[in-house]
Formats: sequence, C-alpha cells, structure tokens
Amino acid sequence: HPQDLSPGCVRNLRHVPCISPDPAVNTQSVAENLDWTLENGVLTITGEGDMPDYNGLWMEENPEEYREGRDYAPWVDQMGEIEYVVLSEGITSVGDNAFIGAENLKEVEWSPALHRIGWNAFHGTGLESVVLPYTVEVIDHWAFAECRQLKLVDLSYRLSDLKAGTFMNCESLENVVIKPYTFVETTTDEQGKVYTPFSCDADGEYVHKDFTIHTFKDCSANTFATTYDIYHEYM
Repeated sequence: HPQDLSPGCVRNLRHVPCISPDPAVNTQSVAENLDWTLENGVLTITGEGDMPDYNGLWMEENPEEYREGRDYAPWVDQMGEIEYVVLSEGITSVGDNAFIGAENLKEVEWSPALHRIGWNAFHGTGLESVVLPYTVEVIDHWAFAECRQLKLVDLSYRLSDLKAGTFMNCESLENVVIKPYTFVETTTDEQGKVYTPFSCDADGEYVHKDFTIHTFKDCSANTFATTYDIYHEYM
C-alpha cells in the first residue's frame, strides 16, 4: 500500500511501530489485502479477503512475557478503545482471537461477504446483539463466549453447525434464532462434563436455559431445545 502519513500512518501489522500525530486516528495494515483505522472508538477494516488468525492475550497473568514470539491482532493494545467495528463488504472472515477481551465493543457492522468467524473472535466483548448475514458458514468454538451483555442472537441460514462453547456463559441471553439446517453440537469430555453451545456443568447437567430458542419443527435445534428443556417457539 502507498504510504500516507497524514493524519495516520500505514504499517505492517506485526512488527513496525506506528507513530501518528493524531492519537485518535491510527491507519495501519492488517495484511497485504486489508487495512484498518481506529477513530473515536470506531474500528474500520477495509479491503478484500480473509483476516489473519491471531494469538490471544486476554487474561494472561504476565502479558508482556507471554507476547514474545507470538502474533496478536494489530489493535491488541487498543482493545479497550474499541466500541464499534465496521467490517467492509470485501471482508470474508474474522480471525481467531481478533477482538478477544474488547469489553467496550458493543456492536459490529458485518460484511455481506463474511463466511467465517474464528476461535475466540469476540470472546469477552460487550456485544449486545449478534445478527449475522446469511453468508456465514462457520463459527468456531468460543467465538462469542462470555459476552455477558449479549441478549439477541440471529444465526445465518448457511451456518452448518453451532459448535459447543460458542455462546458459553452469555448469561443475559433472551432470544436465539437458529435456522433449520444448522446442527446444534453437544460434546462430553473425559471427566463427563457436557458442553453445549450455551453452557456446561461439571456434573453433566445443563445450566443456563433462561432464554427462548426460535427455530423450526423437525430440526436439530428443536431436538436440542426439547432435550435440555429450553423454551422454544416455531418460526
């Protein structure tokens, strides 16, 4: 990308520090195909293609020591400033750990070309609703775990499966819309702990179910809701 040092600067996402004359605006490169700016709490990602996957830094006891030799989202040191994310129409994926721990992030404007949301991508953020475009086919484990202010989830028609742990400990959930072709996954670990997309319990008993699943008859989500005694309504 051509360099533009006013009002921000363009850099490689991982290694070259950026010094901007205006601290409110920081224009940088995510990868060869993507750029990003952060201005007044709004993180805008532009370009075309997939976002890289990153390592997670959230909740590490010794974060500076842990960082050595690992790649993080280029905005990792500004996570607390992010309140709104814009994924422009050419963005096709959100990388692993991209926004993990961005507690002030309340809303995302999704790309209409988005097909994948990576591991822990929005883990521990302040999102209040997740309404995905129909193009999303993959949401990896823990992508929205511990989003404790999340109330509404509307999943895409193309989503193949809703993985265990995806919305783990989202304790404010009120309504979840699951389309007819999405398989709802449950798993059991070696200790007998049962994981669903929404919660787990060491004794194998489902915990959080104080929300409504909106779905269709004769589909996986209906079977899941019936099995775990979650209130559900047909669309």
